[in-house]
Amino acid sequence: INGIGSYTPEMCEVDVPRLPKARIFVDFRPAALAEAGDLLRAKAAGVTDETQWTEIGRVVSGDAPGRQSATEITFFKSVGVAVQDAATALLAYQRAQAEKKGVWFDL
Repeated sequence: INGIGSYTPEMCEVDVPRLPKARIFVDFRPAALAEAGDLLRAKAAGVTDETQWTEIGRVVSGDAPGRQSATEITFFKSVGVAVQDAATALLAYQRAQAEKKGVWFDL
């Protein structure tokens, strides 16, 4: 499950009862603690806490495991971290250039 639409403490995409079954990944723990309404509600209900959330960057760097099996339920919550968006955009642009893909146009 990927939750990327809500980004304020008042917004919620996933019901609290669904979260205990999922392993939780976040883009950046401090941002999730400030903005991820679904996780904040689950935390307030005692269903989860931030020590159980894995930052996705730790998975990408190999410092933490990702999904462990085809049956494991995972929930990735992104509230949007600009530096991650910029780094991803740069990587996509560089890869498109190297592979000579994409369409160039003047604005």
